[in-house]
Amino acid sequence: MRDKRSSILISPTKRREKISRQPSQSKAFELAQEWAKKIKEYGMTDRFGMELVGVGPASWDVYLVDRSIPEAKLNRK
Repeated sequence: MRDKRSSILISPTKRREKISRQPSQSKAFELAQEWAKKIKEYGMTDRFGMELVGVGPASWDVYLVDRSIPEAKLNRK
């Protein structure tokens, strides 16, 4: 999936793709809402979702999550 405005190519092998780092939670939420609107417009809500992750006291990362790729198991033995 490619966003024409920001030219981000979504890798078919990564579950989470970082879209942007924003200076506040509200700006990160606005960006996530824009992407969610695009996902819905393209009819891909079953596959893609958005995630916000706080980074330190003043920044937030916005991720696109590909639900078709399973989460990596952290405790491998």
